[in-house]
Amino acid sequence: MDFLEWDVQVATESEPRTVSFDVYQDPENPDGLYVYEAYVDELAFGEHRANEPFQKFSKGGLRDELFGEIRLIPPFSNSLVSKA
Repeated sequence: MDFLEWDVQVATESEPRTVSFDVYQDPENPDGLYVYEAYVDELAFGEHRANEPFQKFSKGGLRDELFGEIRLIPPFSNSLVSKA
């Protein structure tokens, strides 16, 4: 959770085109988490991937340590209707 809190903090402070970054606990599994991220566009997601938390996550081994399965639902696409 410390890493995810840091990741959300960096997104909040330095990624103005990140629309949402939320972490939910699975109500049926105390060890299960859902991470929901939304970006203005694919370029904004690229900006997120360039920041230190994502680099540590993807290249530093945290991905394998923190998550057993990662699925993009849906794969990157543009919103048809949004509150944002």
